[in-house]
Amino acid sequence: MKKRLQYFILCPGDRLLDIPCNVCGDRSSGKHYGIYSCDGCSGFFKRSIHRNRVYTCKAGGEMKGRCPVDKTHRNQCRACRLAKCFHANMNKDGKQHSYRSRYLQHGR
Repeated sequence: MKKRLQYFILCPGDRLLDIPCNVCGDRSSGKHYGIYSCDGCSGFFKRSIHRNRVYTCKAGGEMKGRCPVDKTHRNQCRACRLAKCFHANMNKDGKQHSYRSRYLQHGR
């Protein structure tokens, strides 16, 4: 009995793996800043770092600094989201190199 090979044609935006974002749990789009993260958390982290943002948690009492950061609530508290990015080991120096810089680096 012959095994049948399957071929997949991937279009931009298709994902091979269902790996969750280490920050919010949404579906990751790959490794960004050293961890698997979604485009939303990757972009948020990039903007926060490049613009030197300092956020303040607006929650009070026991919830201060402990706001939920998940797919549904990730945009509600920027301070807790950025803290969770760092807690998930997002590395501000681990930026992804663009295609152009990789292309020029190899002398093509």
